[in-house]
Amino acid sequence: MTRLKEAASSGRTAAAPATSRAAPAPQASANVKGPTGQVRFKWDNGDVFDGQMVDGNRNGKGRMVWASGQSYDGDWRDDVPVGEGTMVFVNGDRYQGRVRDGIPEGRGKKQFANGDSYEGQFNNGIADGDGVPRASWTAVASGLIDAIVGLWLAPVSEHP
Repeated sequence: MTRLKEAASSGRTAAAPATSRAAPAPQASANVKGPTGQVRFKWDNGDVFDGQMVDGNRNGKGRMVWASGQSYDGDWRDDVPVGEGTMVFVNGDRYQGRVRDGIPEGRGKKQFANGDSYEGQFNNGIADGDGVPRASWTAVASGLIDAIVGLWLAPVSEHP
């Protein structure tokens, strides 16, 4: 059994590179393939992956939680988030929908930490097209109160 497979089956941690959008799966060597099947990897930096792997690459369904608190739960292909998934960002924003190369792409919904949301098309991670932005109830109530106060305080003339 290779060291990589032992790490996968025993739950020991495997090192991950310091710079990576999605931490690559640990590789034993060029000629030794990694694990295949349902695995749990925990990197030394605290990143954790629970899901399916094929030859040491994340493929299929899986959940990655980075040490920063950001997470992705959904489809993976060749170590990259693709297809349908849910992303939770460090600032509390949440995206659910289509993902390409690890970023929102296509139809989806983003719920912002302040309660606002956007549902529609995303292009390269940015809301794009004829989607439906929605303000939080707090923002709507605040705007309504401002309008009522403005009407109350508005000057009234005797002549139209």
